[in-house]
Amino acid sequence: MQFFGRWLAIVAVQLSVHGWAGVGWANEGVDDSRDQARTLGYEGIDAYEAGRFDEADAKLSAAYRLLTVPSLGLWSARALMRLGKRAEAEQRYREVLALPLDTGDVAVQQAAQRDAERELNASIEHQAIALDVPPPVDSARASWRPYAYPAWAIGALGFGGFALAGALARSDEHALSDDCPLATDIVNLVGPGVCLTSEADERRDNYERAFQLADIGLVAGVAGAAAGTIVFLASGEGGPARTERWAAGLSLGAIGVVGLLSFVGVGLNARNREDQLARCTPNCSEGRLDAVDTRYAAASISAGVGLLALGGATWVLLAGSDDAENPDASVAFAATPAGGTLSLSQRF
Repeated sequence: MQFFGRWLAIVAVQLSVHGWAGVGWANEGVDDSRDQARTLGYEGIDAYEAGRFDEADAKLSAAYRLLTVPSLGLWSARALMRLGKRAEAEQRYREVLALPLDTGDVAVQQAAQRDAERELNASIEHQAIALDVPPPVDSARASWRPYAYPAWAIGALGFGGFALAGALARSDEHALSDDCPLATDIVNLVGPGVCLTSEADERRDNYERAFQLADIGLVAGVAGAAAGTIVFLASGEGGPARTERWAAGLSLGAIGVVGLLSFVGVGLNARNREDQLARCTPNCSEGRLDAVDTRYAAASISAGVGLLALGGATWVLLAGSDDAENPDASVAFAATPAGGTLSLSQRF
């Protein structure tokens, strides 16, 4: 097809050039210009077909100036279009459409004008067909977005700490209420339902500190979630995908590590509490039994959250492509002398 197209182009140039010989200008100067235009036209088409568009533009423009006929003007416009000189190419197409058809092979020149009209219209429509052109990126604002992920991670850990510390504190409060409805400073009076005042005070101090940690976790959770959301919404789109992906992955990884550490700590505490039940069996209060069960449940939940977060972090860090640096999708169609091209770009 490429050879056939080149052959047709050469025939058109030949007919255009030889057509001038029939108008009665058979003098040496005109013959020299005609021969020079023919040579430049052949060389320009060869350069165009070989992809040397700068050379093609220079030679075809020179040939067109020497011999202003539609076929040479058409190929000159094509070379300009290939170089991205859209305005100049469209102006050359319009010149071709305005040329008279009183010289050379009229059928060939009419065909050249029809091609010029079609390609001019395609060039004009190209600007209206491009879809989803990404807006200009504010690089300063786009650079904020990765900070949203650690803020969200802090928020998630805060809410997790609030839930965990609150549940353990509530279970210990219930256990103390069941174990020690009464308190005394006399050791001989200690028994089921009666605890030493010092022991009761110590256990109360422990769960009250846990309630305070729960309150701190709630504040951190609200602050982290709010800060992450504000940063994410206020930041511009189009920042480096790799930076954003690493920020998200490492934030999930931090949640996973904390979850597993919590599993170990709470699990060991549950095992220690279970061993202490031997002292009160078979008279252990329901609250003390519930406190052990609550710790085992909290440890299991912590392990699940930790494993899920680490799995998510691994997927985020490994699934993305380092080459995808533009988060915006775009679709564009471009008309060319040989047909058209459709392009799609998308970043994960």
